[in-house]
Amino acid sequence: MEDATSENKSAKESSLNVETARLSDVDDISDIEIEDVADELHKTMSAKPVYNHQKSIFNTTLDLSESPTACQQIEVALAAYKEHVVQEKQAWETFITRNLPRSGPQSTSSCYEPSQDHRAYLNKGPNLQQFIRNFSAFMNDSNSFLMEFRDMQDLVEDLKVDCQLHVRNIQRNNMLDCLSKF
Repeated sequence: MEDATSENKSAKESSLNVETARLSDVDDISDIEIEDVADELHKTMSAKPVYNHQKSIFNTTLDLSESPTACQQIEVALAAYKEHVVQEKQAWETFITRNLPRSGPQSTSSCYEPSQDHRAYLNKGPNLQQFIRNFSAFMNDSNSFLMEFRDMQDLVEDLKVDCQLHVRNIQRNNMLDCLSKF
């Protein structure tokens, strides 16, 4: 605590010992013109830094001192990548040659062949040619059905209109009978 109080006292003493400039210290004040002082003061207070807000790529300067090292780094990275790709390709080739069966008489024994029952079942199943032949017949039947369906829809609409006319005629006749009785 004693150190802190001694530091505070020394700070106060140093702030009191600051020398102040006095008018008597200036040698000759007669050569200072008040108008010049006011102009200089006005210039320093109103002067703002000028920034050019328009920039162009032609006004920029490139620092080309770093580009050779950057190019070298890119070339080294590209060479390492190419080497990695070659190694990976070789690894895939060795994997394929070791794990895939070779073509020839050995591969025919490993192929699946269905039994006689399975062959008969597959031969009885539909084939593409039969499907196409049946498809054209199906399309003809569906087109004829659609045409008949449209005709039936027209007949249904005509029947609705006829029924509505018949109901209106009956209602009108009933109203006329009721009015004729009065």
